[in-house]
Amino acid sequence: MRNIIIDFAREHLAQRRGGGRVAVPLDTAVASELSAQDSHASVIAINDALQALETVDPELAQLVEMRYFAGYSEEEIADLTGSSQRTVRRQWQKARAFLLATLQK
Repeated sequence: MRNIIIDFAREHLAQRRGGGRVAVPLDTAVASELSAQDSHASVIAINDALQALETVDPELAQLVEMRYFAGYSEEEIADLTGSSQRTVRRQWQKARAFLLATLQK
């Protein structure tokens, strides 16, 4: 699922689709177009940060994939991984802190 989302975001930011230039439609939907461009760029930035996390701690990266890209809850992740919910919550906080620090660079 992660690869599908990342490929979709990259496709929309690719050169053949304007190379990041903002398309200005003839109607008043400019704001929604700008927010779509920003969301694609942020998904790619998150993917880059997630790859950095994967080199440091692959288990935390897997947790982020399950939570962010697959939409699993802490309870579902705990069941799937055989961990307690508290452990999943603690790992999620650690992963979020790493990603935030990486994204702010």
